[in-house]
Amino acid sequence: MDRAKACLPLALAAALTGCSGPGGLLATVGPDYRAPITPVVGRWHAKAEAVPLAHGGDPGRLTRWWERFHDPVLSRFLAAAQRESASVALAGARIHQASAGQVGALAAALPTLDTSLQGNHSAFSFGGPVFERTLYQWDVQASWEVDLFGGLARQREAAQSQLDARNASWHDARVA
Repeated sequence: MDRAKACLPLALAAALTGCSGPGGLLATVGPDYRAPITPVVGRWHAKAEAVPLAHGGDPGRLTRWWERFHDPVLSRFLAAAQRESASVALAGARIHQASAGQVGALAAALPTLDTSLQGNHSAFSFGGPVFERTLYQWDVQASWEVDLFGGLARQREAAQSQLDARNASWHDARVA
């Protein structure tokens, strides 16, 4: 019976962990973010005629658009420019920083377990023979923050948005 009582908090924590979804356990505070729809022009307007965009209006297809020219000198030039550009390097470093922030936001929702071990050897006397004592102490502490109102879920969303913004800044630096 004592073993069952000792396992009850662990079973309750496991059950609460299983109940938590993408939001908080009870509710998520605040409205959900919806990304605005950004219109992309379907054609370039040059002089009196409209020319279709090389990427068909999809910015994701611009990754290596210059390779369509089949010019090895241009490809080497652009690769060297990206390697040497301080703005591209800074944007890449900010991506790594945002990625670390995302890992921290994900880890904040996990349980933690801390342990410590101490040893102490002492000798003392009360006017008579010397007494020696060795003392060992081991501490274990576990903690877990229950995401009742979705604060941790909002941190994960913010970290993902930050990472997406840093990726967009990197692409912007490459284009510049």
